[in-house]
Amino acid sequence: MAQPDSLNVGWHVLLDQYAAPPVRAKVEPMRLLSLGLVFEMLLESIYLKEDTMRMAMHTVRPLALSAIMITVLFIGSVLHPHAATAATYYIATTGSDSNPCTLTQPCRTFPQGVSKLTGGGDILYLRSGSYTTSTVNFDSTVASGTSWSNAIVIAASPGESVTVDGFGLYTHNTNDSAQYIIFKDFEIKGAPGGCVGVINNPGGNNHPADSYMRFQNIDCHDWTGPGNDGNGYYIFANHVEVIGGKVHDGPWGAPGGGSPNPCNFPGVWDCHGLYWSGAYGIIDGVDIYNNSGIGLQFFNGYFNTDAHDNIIRNCRVHNNGVPPTCCSGGITLDSGDNNLAYNNIVYNHPLSYGIDSSLSAKNTRIYNNTTYGNAGAGVNINNGGARGVSNAQVKNNIIMDGITNTGISTVFDTNLCPNAWTGCTVVGDPLVVNGAAGDFSLRAGSPAIGAGTNLSSIFTTDLTGASRPATGPWDIGAYEYHGSFPAPTNLMITSAP
Repeated sequence: MAQPDSLNVGWHVLLDQYAAPPVRAKVEPMRLLSLGLVFEMLLESIYLKEDTMRMAMHTVRPLALSAIMITVLFIGSVLHPHAATAATYYIATTGSDSNPCTLTQPCRTFPQGVSKLTGGGDILYLRSGSYTTSTVNFDSTVASGTSWSNAIVIAASPGESVTVDGFGLYTHNTNDSAQYIIFKDFEIKGAPGGCVGVINNPGGNNHPADSYMRFQNIDCHDWTGPGNDGNGYYIFANHVEVIGGKVHDGPWGAPGGGSPNPCNFPGVWDCHGLYWSGAYGIIDGVDIYNNSGIGLQFFNGYFNTDAHDNIIRNCRVHNNGVPPTCCSGGITLDSGDNNLAYNNIVYNHPLSYGIDSSLSAKNTRIYNNTTYGNAGAGVNINNGGARGVSNAQVKNNIIMDGITNTGISTVFDTNLCPNAWTGCTVVGDPLVVNGAAGDFSLRAGSPAIGAGTNLSSIFTTDLTGASRPATGPWDIGAYEYHGSFPAPTNLMITSAP
């Protein structure tokens, strides 16, 4: 759980965002001729005798019409200049950096492709194949998008399989100039120190700043140490999103934090799936498993209020932490205010809690999650830090493995447990389909059905994206029950008249 001593950890891919926003369009001033002046010049230059006037007017009329058309075109180009259009570029393992990075003439290396990106809407596609350190290790700059709908995108070419092998993506912006960048649809494996690091620490003041980075459908696995405490994702920035994808099978440290220690931190022998120290982050629909430490940890060791207003939702977090380890478990919300976890399934953590709010967290909200097979407890509210843990809300959860609470002013409501533990207002077998096999959807007759509190002012869907009721009671847990439909009987087939 210790924070790295220095935020300037060396990673193999550096996207330093120092580039000024590109000039997308420029209109040079021009001198326009009015229609009247055009006619005047034409007519004054024509001296015709009376016997040739008729023939000359046949010549003047087309010239005048041409002048009108040219003038209108000039006016239109000034009043409505063409904005620079977004461009699409390509790199391929068979390309060459002397190419223009087009579909038919792709570039070879990642930095060459990135150098083509000049502003929002630009896309760099990676063609199918494996990209290794020898072809993509670089220090480079990358331009900025303007919004999520006008972002720079770096992605696998649609329908193609791309592996980034032996290096990670590291963004380090100290002047907040480059934002709205999306990485998507590829695999990162074997990265020294971790798959992704986003560090925005302007002035070295150890307060994270805004980055607006999104990592979408990234399969992050089998990274190695040292670097960034050996975490799959290390986020020291605000407004970072991880959407879909997987984070799994990170390195295993030496027993007791000894040597050799892939997690690269003295006295620590666990590597977390995601280590989150910023604010306003979103982790949505990620499968997090087989990591030696915590699946996902929200914690800021410099200022314990900085990791705030984050959301983790619709995730499957399981089988993280094996002995020996200091900090195993599923989801820990250990510092910051107003962090929210909902629609998650958290199960099979052999040494510690499923969902844990400890140390210095306030106003944590834990809604409509399902926990199973976690050794410590399914939900743990632990008032153990310098600021203490207060005002946590635990509602609508299926908790099959216990609740512990030492928090201040914790609110429990409509939680379903197999036993009458503290905080469980509904008691009974939740009747999930097959918890041992990881299927926690509800069966008909489950006491979770229609027994929950309506939280539609906060969210409106379940883990699968199915709608929850706008009014009336909700189902408890990560899944909303939508019924089963028996096969029809007594069918009669008749011929058409």
